[in-house]
Amino acid sequence: MRFYSCSRLSVSAQSWITRLSFLSGILVASSQGYAQTIITVAGSNSYGDGGLAIRAMLDTPIGLAVDEQGNLFIAELELYRNRIRKVDSQGVITTVARQTSARGLVVNAQGALFFSHPQANRIYQLAPDGVITPVAGDGSDFYHGDGGPATSAGLYSPMGLAIDAQGNLFIADESNHRIRKVTPNGIITTVAGNGTKGFGGDGGAATQASLYYPSWVVVDWLGSLFICDKNNHRIRKVTPDGIITTVAGNGKLGFEGDGGAATQASLAYPQSIVVDEQGTLFINDLSRIRQVSRDGTITTLVEVSNYYSLIRDGQGNLLAADPFSNLVRKITPDGTIRTVAGSTAYGDGGPATLAFVGAPSSVAADQQGSFFTADSYEGNIRQVASDGIISTKPAKGNHVSVDPQGNLFIAQSTTNLVYKLSPEGKLTLVAGDSTVTDCDSGGGHLLHHSPGARSGPGDGGVATQARLCRPTGITIDAQGNLFIADTGHNRIRQVTPDGIITTVAGSGMQGDGGDGGLATQANLNAPAGVAVDARGNLLIADTGNHRIRRVTPDGIITTVAGNGLQGFGGDREPATGGNLNGPTGVAVNAQGNLLIADRGNHRIRQVDAQGVMTTVAGNGMQDFSGDGGAATQASLNSPSAVAVDAQGNLLIADTGNNRIRQVILPPPSIESFSVMNADTEQPIQELASEDTLNLVSLPTRNLNIRANTNSAAIGSVRLVLSGPQNRSQLEQYAPYSLFGNANGDYRTWTPAEGGYRLTATPYSGAFGQGTAGRALTIHFTVIQQPILISYSLINAALNQEIKVLQAGEEVNLATLPTRQLNIRANTQPATVSWVEMVLGGPQSHSQRETQAPYALFGDQNGFYNGWVPAEGQYSLQGVPYNESGGKTTAGTGLTLNFRIIHQEAAGRVSGDTQQPENLVQVYPNPFRESFRLKSSSPGPVVLYDLAGRKVFQLDDLQSEQIIELDPQLAPGFYRLEVGQGPGLQRRKLLKIP
Repeated sequence: MRFYSCSRLSVSAQSWITRLSFLSGILVASSQGYAQTIITVAGSNSYGDGGLAIRAMLDTPIGLAVDEQGNLFIAELELYRNRIRKVDSQGVITTVARQTSARGLVVNAQGALFFSHPQANRIYQLAPDGVITPVAGDGSDFYHGDGGPATSAGLYSPMGLAIDAQGNLFIADESNHRIRKVTPNGIITTVAGNGTKGFGGDGGAATQASLYYPSWVVVDWLGSLFICDKNNHRIRKVTPDGIITTVAGNGKLGFEGDGGAATQASLAYPQSIVVDEQGTLFINDLSRIRQVSRDGTITTLVEVSNYYSLIRDGQGNLLAADPFSNLVRKITPDGTIRTVAGSTAYGDGGPATLAFVGAPSSVAADQQGSFFTADSYEGNIRQVASDGIISTKPAKGNHVSVDPQGNLFIAQSTTNLVYKLSPEGKLTLVAGDSTVTDCDSGGGHLLHHSPGARSGPGDGGVATQARLCRPTGITIDAQGNLFIADTGHNRIRQVTPDGIITTVAGSGMQGDGGDGGLATQANLNAPAGVAVDARGNLLIADTGNHRIRRVTPDGIITTVAGNGLQGFGGDREPATGGNLNGPTGVAVNAQGNLLIADRGNHRIRQVDAQGVMTTVAGNGMQDFSGDGGAATQASLNSPSAVAVDAQGNLLIADTGNNRIRQVILPPPSIESFSVMNADTEQPIQELASEDTLNLVSLPTRNLNIRANTNSAAIGSVRLVLSGPQNRSQLEQYAPYSLFGNANGDYRTWTPAEGGYRLTATPYSGAFGQGTAGRALTIHFTVIQQPILISYSLINAALNQEIKVLQAGEEVNLATLPTRQLNIRANTQPATVSWVEMVLGGPQSHSQRETQAPYALFGDQNGFYNGWVPAEGQYSLQGVPYNESGGKTTAGTGLTLNFRIIHQEAAGRVSGDTQQPENLVQVYPNPFRESFRLKSSSPGPVVLYDLAGRKVFQLDDLQSEQIIELDPQLAPGFYRLEVGQGPGLQRRKLLKIP
C-alpha cells in the first residue's frame, strides 16, 4: 500500500517547506497558526432579508395575509426558524417577528396583524410598531369563556382567522370544533359549532350545528361566514342571522362533481377558502383549487401541489402558500401560476454572503481561488468564485472535494455513491454500486440488494461495483487516488486512477484499537473525514473514537490527536493527551499543521509540528458571533469540515450557523511562553505576565522557557531574560527556547528566586535579521513557598481518606460510611513546619498542626480525632508555614466553602449525548397509508400534524420498519421526529389520498 501527497483541497501543497522538523511524529517542521480575524465568506441567516422576495429562502410557508397597502405577510412553520416575513409593494422581504409559531394570519384596517398560535392555544396581535400582545386564549386547551374576556377563554389549536367590516375577529377553533368571535372590545362568543365533532345542523342555528375540525374561516362583504369544515369535506356558510348551510361538498372524500352543483361534489379535506366581491368561492381542495360560481356550479380552476393558505390580493389574484416547495404562488384569474416569494436557488448569482447555505457539511478549495461546499438543506453543491459570487453546480451530494484539474468529487451519503463532476459538467459514477439500495452500519454485510448486486464489499475489484455505506469525507492526492471515509463500514477506501478499490484503514469492526500495527487490522468508529499530507500520510477523523488517526505510507496506524475520551481539553499540550468531541473533518496546511473540525466542541483545533494542540477558532459556545474579531473569541456551531484555500487561509464549514467562515492567516508574532520540563521535554504550564512561579509546586527544578509563535513564517527568535539571572538567546528553529535545545532536547535552567523580565521578538530572517514581528514581554517572579493545595475529608474511624473536598461542595452525611470525620490539609511539599486552620460555621474550630498529617481536629500519632459535623454552611481557611534559619515564611493558603447536609441521595440518569449522526430515510414520500422508515440507530419516533398534535408514536424504532397509520388520518403535511437529544432528526412528510 502506498499513499501519495495531495496538491489541493484539504491539503495545500503549493509551498511545502523543505526544512524538516526535529520530530518525525507529525508532518513537517514549522507550524502555521491561525489567531487573527474570522469572517463569513458564504451564507447568511437572514434567509434573504433585505433583498427581493423571489430570491429569498422560505421555510415551510403556511399562513398568508395582505394589508390595504399591498404588503404580503407570510408565516413560516419550521421549528427553529418560525417567523413572520413581510414582502412590501416593491417585492423586498424582511422579517417582522420571530419565534411566533403562527398559522393563520389576518390584517385589520389599522394595519395590525393577528396570528394564531395552535401550540399555545392563543391568538396574538402584532402591532405596526412590532409589539406583540395576546388577544384571545388563556393557554388552556379546553372550551370555556364565552361571554367573557377573550384572553380568559379556552382555545384548542386555533387556525384560520378573519376580520369583518366592524372589526370583529373570527377564529377557527379547530380542535374545539367551533368558530369563535371576538368583538373589538374583547368579548368572545361562539358563532358556529356545538363542540361535538361530526356533521349536522344545516338549516338551523349555527351554534347548534356540528363541525369536524374547522380549519379556516372567511367573511364576505355582506357579513356571511364561510367555513372550511375540513374533516366533513364541506364548506359551510353562516348568514348574519346565524343560520348554517352547506354550500359545497357532499361529505365524501374525493374530487368528483366538476360542472355540477357544488353541494353534490366531493371535496378532499378543504384547507382554506376565499370569497371575492362577486360571491365567487375559491376552495383550496388538497391538490387543486376549486371554484364555486354564484349559481352554485363547481369547477376546478387549477391543479396544484398541496397548498395550505389561500388568500386574495387587491388585484384579484389568488395567493397560495406552498409549504412543500417553500414558495408563495400567485394564481392569476386566467389560471397562470407565478412565484412571488421564495426561491430554490437561495441567492445564486449574487454575493455569497447574502445567500443561504443550508447546514454546509463540507468545504474544499481549488487553486484558482474558488471554494466549494455541500448544502445539506437541499443537497446542492455550491461554488463561490474568487469574486465572491455564488452558484449551484449541476450535481447533488453531501460532501465534496476538488482535484487540481477542477474535477469535483461528490459523495452522496444517502445513495452510498461517489460521483465525479468534470469542469464541463459531465457527471460520472466513480465509486459505489448503484444496484445496491441499502447498507448496514456494521462490518460490511449487505442487508438489501437488487437482483445481480455483488455480495461482498468489492475490494480488489472495480470501484463502481463495490458497496459503500454512508460515504462522507473524501479527498484526492496528487497522483489522483481518491480516498473515501466509508463511514458506515468503519473503513477508509482508496480508489486508484484506474478505478480499482481497496481498503487502506479499518477492519470493518466498529471500535477502537490497533495503533502500532497494520491500519487494515485496526478498528475505526464511524470515520468521517480524510486528508493526505505532503509526506503521504493519510489523516483520518475517527469520529466515534474522538481521535485523529494517521496511516503512514507503509500502512502503520497511530493516533496523533485525542486520548479517546469525549470532551474538551489539552490545549498547548501534547495532542495525544488532549480531548476531542466527535471530530468530523481534517485538513493539512502548507506548513504541515493538522487542522481538526472538533464538531462537538464547536472549535477548530490545530496540531503543530511539535505535536502540540491548540484552538485556532471557536470559543466553545454553540452560537454565531465574532465576525471581524479574533477567531478564538468567535462562536461556531457544530463545524463539520475544514480546508485551506489558495492563500493559506483556513476555511470552516460552520454547519449549524449555515455559513462558511474564513480565518485569515496572521503576521508572525510571539503568542505566549511555556515553562518546559527539561527532563521530559513536556510543557508544565503557560507563563503569563505578573505570574508567580513557585518552584515548590513544580515537578522538577530542571526547567526551560519556550516562546510560542503563531506562524511558521519566522526566520529566528531572540529571547532576552533579565533579573537575578540574565540570558540572551537567538534561536533559528522551533522550539524557540530561552536556554536552547538540541533537536527538541531542552537544556536545563534552575532559576534563582526573584523578579524577572523576559522579551521574545520574532524576525522574518535568520540570525535576527529582516523584519521584526510582534514581540511579547512579560514580568514574572520566582519563589519557593509552601502551598496548601487541597483538603481531604477523612474517615476518622478507619483513618482513610474519603475524598478531596471541592469548592462549594455539598457533603451529604447520608451517603458517607461514617459520621466520625476529620479534614486533612494537603500541602506541597508534603512536609512543612506547621499549618494553621480556622473553621467557621455552625461549629467553629481553630487548629495549629506542627506534624503531618495536618488534621483540622488533630490526631494522635496519625490516628485522626473524630468530628461529627452539624448541618450548615462552613468556611475553612488554612495557611502553611516554613521556618528556616530563624525566618518564618507564610505560604500560599487555601479557603474552602462547603455545606454539610443530611438527605437521601437522588439518582441521576446520564447518557452519551454525542452519538454519531443518526441518518434517517423515509420512503415513499409523499405516502398514502404507510411508509417505510429506516434509521441508523434505534430510538423513539413521533409524528405531529401541522397544529403540533401528536398523531403517532413509537417508543423504539428498529433499523428498518414499515409505519402503518390510522386510515382516518387526514391527508396533508406532517412533521416526523426520529431519535432524541443531539441525534434528533426531523423530516417533512406529505400524506396524500
